[in-house]
Amino acid sequence: MYSQRLNKIRTYLLQFIYLATAVSVGFQAWREILMPEGTWDPIYGVTYSVWAAYALLMLLGIRYPYKLLPLMVLQFLYKLIWVVGVYYPLYTSGKPAGEELFLSWRVAILVELIVIPWGHFYTSYIKGFLKKSAIKAQASG
Repeated sequence: MYSQRLNKIRTYLLQFIYLATAVSVGFQAWREILMPEGTWDPIYGVTYSVWAAYALLMLLGIRYPYKLLPLMVLQFLYKLIWVVGVYYPLYTSGKPAGEELFLSWRVAILVELIVIPWGHFYTSYIKGFLKKSAIKAQASG
């Protein structure tokens, strides 16, 4: 009974994160795409195109929160990589930049770390991949 209630709460939290991401990222990306200010550098255009597509896929996560866990893990990982690979070196060199982003992402990373069902992710995506890789290695070796 307790685990069912916990799973239901986790599902609602996942759906909320999918929705919040779709709205926040989608609003910014689609606003830039639909009302650009001048011409874009190709990389800038690719960036906003990826974010717009990402926001649309996050909408699917509301309906299928566990099937689209790789999107949630991608979100967790890119934030974590940014904090470690971009923010931290700037901070330690005495050139802090992105403070507001760091503060909001610090909370988001913690929430995602707690909400993502890591056991389910491992079982559904990693374990099967590792098993198939081991079978391929045995067959070819």
